[in-house]
Amino acid sequence: AKIESAFHKLEIKSREISGQYPLRLMDRVYNSWLYDGDPLHLLRLDSHLKELRRLFEEEKGFFENLLREMIVQNPHYSVLTFVPDNRYNAKKDEAFAGKMEKTKAGLSKEEMEKIDREARELEEMQGAPNTPEAIATLPRLAISDVAPEPIELPTKTLDAAGQTYLHTDVFAGGISYIRLAFDLSGIDDGLYDYLPLYAEAMSKMGAAGSSYVTMAERDAACTGGIGAGVTVSGKVDDPNFVLPLFTAGMKALDTKLPEALKVLEDRLLRCDLSDTERLRDVILQGKVRAHSSLIPAGNRFASLYAARNLSRNASLAERMGGISQIRFFDKLAAEFEKNRDGIIAKLAEVQEFLLAGNRITASVVANNGASEEIRNWLGATISGMKKAATCDESSEWTAVTGTRTGIASPADVAFVARAFPTVGFDHPDAPALLLLGTQLSYGYLWNEVRVKGGAYGARAAYSGTEGLFGFASYRDPHIAQTLKAYDGVFDFIRNGMDLSADGVEQAIIGTVKSLDTPLRPEQAVATALSRHLIGNTPEKRGEFRSRLLSLKGEDIARIAGEVLLPQYKTSPVAVLSSKEKLTAASKSIDGGIEIEDL
Repeated sequence: AKIESAFHKLEIKSREISGQYPLRLMDRVYNSWLYDGDPLHLLRLDSHLKELRRLFEEEKGFFENLLREMIVQNPHYSVLTFVPDNRYNAKKDEAFAGKMEKTKAGLSKEEMEKIDREARELEEMQGAPNTPEAIATLPRLAISDVAPEPIELPTKTLDAAGQTYLHTDVFAGGISYIRLAFDLSGIDDGLYDYLPLYAEAMSKMGAAGSSYVTMAERDAACTGGIGAGVTVSGKVDDPNFVLPLFTAGMKALDTKLPEALKVLEDRLLRCDLSDTERLRDVILQGKVRAHSSLIPAGNRFASLYAARNLSRNASLAERMGGISQIRFFDKLAAEFEKNRDGIIAKLAEVQEFLLAGNRITASVVANNGASEEIRNWLGATISGMKKAATCDESSEWTAVTGTRTGIASPADVAFVARAFPTVGFDHPDAPALLLLGTQLSYGYLWNEVRVKGGAYGARAAYSGTEGLFGFASYRDPHIAQTLKAYDGVFDFIRNGMDLSADGVEQAIIGTVKSLDTPLRPEQAVATALSRHLIGNTPEKRGEFRSRLLSLKGEDIARIAGEVLLPQYKTSPVAVLSSKEKLTAASKSIDGGIEIEDL
């Protein structure tokens, strides 16, 4: 059975049309072609799987022999031991500073002057714009090359036991994708912190009388994975509307769909929270995973923390997916033994709240036959569930601005974020904000924070459903210098940004790219669901695109000065970095930084 599950997993992998699919196919070609192999060899995955299955069936101990030869009896291995050191970053900085002092002491006056001269020459070169003649050599599109209408998904709105059922008909290679959203409006505020843990438990605990081991084996045998999560969003016409959602998703081969739906049903309706040993493991795994994601996604954590006091949506997003959630998992792990009954009781409250059929909206990408099978299953499932009263979440909120917070963490780089409220997706100024986010990311911030400052990345971003705009740097060696670069954004827009007709046309074309990204099946099932829930209709998207395509330079300058700049002046700051870097930066920043431990 375990071998069959492994074959099943490989079959899904070979069939799935995932994100950046053409590039993934190219990688398969190059991985063989580069070594003088047949370029098409790794594109024939189906035939390779058939051959692998034949070898397994005809050669006794085929996999056992491979494991014995390549792992058990393989003498070529290394043993690595990692020992944590809470002074690692400080020692590293001290060693680097000492090395630089020693190097400097060994330089002559002439050598110092040469280094200074070359540094100034480099700074001048980095600050010099490309000449119009050089830019003119680049190939470019014109507005006339851009489709005036948005690309639409072929989505039908159907019904399953009185609930919305969205069927998107895109080719999926014999795989069905299901995504369910449970409206959390009205849930007790104290349960929000527990929702990410319940999402983990639902997909990793036992269910329907079976242990977590048995459920994991059932998952592997007939699904491509079952996952769950929580999100919160505003609506297209109201960024302050609070729409909290618990989502559950699954993908499965069409040939395995009946068994897969049964597994999904058991996980959704009959999750077993009584196995305290397993729950402890789930909490510890969640804690480790959260801490491990801190540095790779440091810009996201910093951005969430910066925005956390600007709106109810931003507050919930940070609580359920930011620094606050890491702290919450730390607390759960530390207090598990003395508070496990209380934790289980909270998770049971979440489960009880969720299991109401009238909270569900479904989105499916599948062929027509599979879609109808899923729809019938969902209708029967919903019919057997209770119905509950629903209500809208309160959106009343008093924003807190002007804060500067540093989160001391084990990082030898920094992630520097600012966030401020703007207008929603439906507002006439929204397209200009999207354009500014794109252009600042690939223009001013790229040059000032990445090229000159040495950060791995920097971007400006606009969220229409939250009504927020922000800046964030990624793996940044500087803090104060980056904040100073953010301060220069509006002067750049006024005096340095190309707002000529030709410049704005190219900026519009660069921005449209984010609206016309190809959607693969798994992306399509989520996008169709999101568009429906937040009210992002084809008409709304058409209006937004029309406004974007008709932008003028004076529109962009006005919106930057009237919409963004006043909010920026009091925008909160959050920096994720080591305590040493935060302390040093705080001394050079007017008003300083309030430093918190992670």
